[in-house]
Amino acid sequence: MPQPPVPSPAEGAAGDAVDAAMRAFVVDELLFGDPAPGPDDDLFEAGVLDSMGLLRLLAFAAEAWGVQIPPAELRLEAFQTLRRAAATLRAAGAR
Repeated sequence: MPQPPVPSPAEGAAGDAVDAAMRAFVVDELLFGDPAPGPDDDLFEAGVLDSMGLLRLLAFAAEAWGVQIPPAELRLEAFQTLRRAAATLRAAGAR
């Protein structure tokens, strides 16, 4: 099974914008203002994401960037951390 995308250090402003939007969504919509997890913290293990939270995150990505992850390509590992989730969404076209 292929590994989820991992962002390169030189992704620039587009990467920063996706990361910031993802972090803001998690804090505002899933943690209700509690502090954000670190970029490499396991979101499922920490209880930040569950199946419903992942669906909400995917709906946010679709609305914010028009990004859709086909069900056949949806892997939990790709959304395990903020860093991986943002990289997955950038790979799908989020800018």
